[in-house]
Amino acid sequence: MIKKISLIAVIVLFYASSLYCGDDFLTSEVTRISTKLIDNPADFLFNLHSDNVDFTPVPKDKNVTIRTNFYPTTFPTTWVNLNFKVKVLSDSGYTPWIPQVDLIGQYGKVMAIDMAASDVDSSSSSTKVSNSDMAYGLMVTKAVSETTRLFFGLCYSKMELIVDLGNNDNDDNAVSSISLSANDTFFVSGIENSLSDDKPSYVKAHLGYGLRTKKIVSRIGWYSNHFETGFNFYPEGLFVMHYFMAWHWNF
Repeated sequence: MIKKISLIAVIVLFYASSLYCGDDFLTSEVTRISTKLIDNPADFLFNLHSDNVDFTPVPKDKNVTIRTNFYPTTFPTTWVNLNFKVKVLSDSGYTPWIPQVDLIGQYGKVMAIDMAASDVDSSSSSTKVSNSDMAYGLMVTKAVSETTRLFFGLCYSKMELIVDLGNNDNDDNAVSSISLSANDTFFVSGIENSLSDDKPSYVKAHLGYGLRTKKIVSRIGWYSNHFETGFNFYPEGLFVMHYFMAWHWNF
């Protein structure tokens, strides 16, 4: 039973240590990190999930955006992910006061969990490991100048990691499952500003507020035709700042 329960702790600690593996993590930071992980491990995983979610509007001359976050999720934590945005209304498409409207969706899968689940299944038929990582919402965007757009909207976001330990007929007090789950609906507002007329180059920033948990998530970044980079901020998170790199394709 101890081995089964420790599986979920190993997974979470793997994510944390893969992000910060230097001397600071091994010495002065280890106590603080361990305490926060024990207190609320789901919040740490939810922040990684939030790294994958993107609210940047579809470019005004495009209709679809596909995005994947590379660091710190796909590498080094094996959290593969795709973010989709589809434009359903164009800014000033019918009349000048009509804004751009985008539908957004995100899905992710942690390959390390799948591999751990496969190992567990081969050794114990009663223990199952699963995870879900998804988000969906709607964003409204309006240009306020030739180079600047403002956007806002709502997005439901969810992360869940479940370890089903199976039934233990010999112990009525045995733990049957362990679940790390976090979800909320976020109100998001942000700004995008073009830096160049010759080629795609933009700075962007957004702030999200959890309507249920009052959680704050924010991002400031730069992106070009395909590459984007910047920082995500989680004021109450295990790591307050996450550096990120991502790629996107516009159609």
